[in-house]
Amino acid sequence: MSRVAIQSGSPAIRAALRARLEPRHQIIENDADVIVLDVPSEADGLAEIERQDHTIALIVLIDEPRDLFIRRALGAGARAVLARDATNAELNVAIDAAELGLTLLGTDARSMLRETARKNAPVATDLTEREHEVLTLLSSGASNKVIAAKLHISDHTAKFHVGSILAKLDASTRAEAVTIGVRLGLIMV
Repeated sequence: MSRVAIQSGSPAIRAALRARLEPRHQIIENDADVIVLDVPSEADGLAEIERQDHTIALIVLIDEPRDLFIRRALGAGARAVLARDATNAELNVAIDAAELGLTLLGTDARSMLRETARKNAPVATDLTEREHEVLTLLSSGASNKVIAAKLHISDHTAKFHVGSILAKLDASTRAEAVTIGVRLGLIMV
């Protein structure tokens, strides 16, 4: 049973959270495994998150978590940022995950972060002309040796260009780089 501390400026919210959490968790004031922190606003919330003991897992509740707040809260040490009206299941899963050292993003938060990442995706001008050539060859499944031979460069230089493309497109694999390249219109299929 997780030992959970509830922090909120509102006695009503503290009482409601206690009622929701007591069936599965031990509610305590000190020596908690997880803190559930209800914050009134984004500005106050960030300051409160930064004041917390970051050796204790922290879950933040706020009326309407927005992308920038979620990013800043996670950067400041929160393990989860949930809407204040999150379901009991969501809250319990967040507590369990936080106690295990995991970070949990609710469906809304994941969607917002993905949308922001998509909007901030690299544009075609980020790649050099040579990198465009290499990306085109990657799309045909060419190895570094084949790329090097076709472009009359060394294997090492081909590998360097592939690494640069992966970094610029924030891709983990060559296949992912090609997929992103197609999506961004860098490669014609």
